[in-house]
Amino acid sequence: MVKNGFKVLDSDMHVHEPWDLWLNYIDPEFRDRAPVGTSKDPMDMNTAVEGRPVGFVTESNVRSHQEEQAHRIVEKDKAETMSEGVARGFDAVSQLHAMETEGLDAAVLLPTRGLAVAGVEFNDIRFASAVARAYNDWFHAYYLKKSPLFQGLGLIPLQEPAEAVKELRRIVEKLGFCGAMLASTGHTGHLGSKEYWPIYEEAHRLGCCLAIHGGAHEGLGMDY
Repeated sequence: MVKNGFKVLDSDMHVHEPWDLWLNYIDPEFRDRAPVGTSKDPMDMNTAVEGRPVGFVTESNVRSHQEEQAHRIVEKDKAETMSEGVARGFDAVSQLHAMETEGLDAAVLLPTRGLAVAGVEFNDIRFASAVARAYNDWFHAYYLKKSPLFQGLGLIPLQEPAEAVKELRRIVEKLGFCGAMLASTGHTGHLGSKEYWPIYEEAHRLGCCLAIHGGAHEGLGMDY
């Protein structure tokens, strides 16, 4: 699918994760605490962690007439554009068809629901590690094993840098991820803080990438 002698790469192609991802993949010890979608609607990426909604801006139910018209047009367009993805549960086949439609030769796949969960400041380090492992195992099985055209960015538990280093090493060396995604918000320290340096040193050693991505707006004054 080379265009004018150039290959086309999407470096920020998001996936739509199922509402019950963690219920199916997390260690049994933590299943009763697993993050779950607040809705079974495949287009709804809102998620609850231990009963608390996290991550994305809650839409106001109050709109002007013009805003409501625009909203309906956007939602209708999204439904039509993503109809195959919705029908197929946004699986690898539908993702590849979307890439073909856009004329892409390869894509780096990033979390969506996972982006919200990555910004949660878990107090239980073992639980945080289990959440990241479960997500990465699902991502590998659902996408990376299905096509060499996919590259993936996984989750690592930043709450404990030593565990984050271990998970980064596992997903790159054993699961074939090209790196990890770091949520830009939700952490007690700045991402440039010294406590995170071991993660960056390990990424350098592995020769993998780390992506910083915004989008989890919880706690920034935009929740309502």
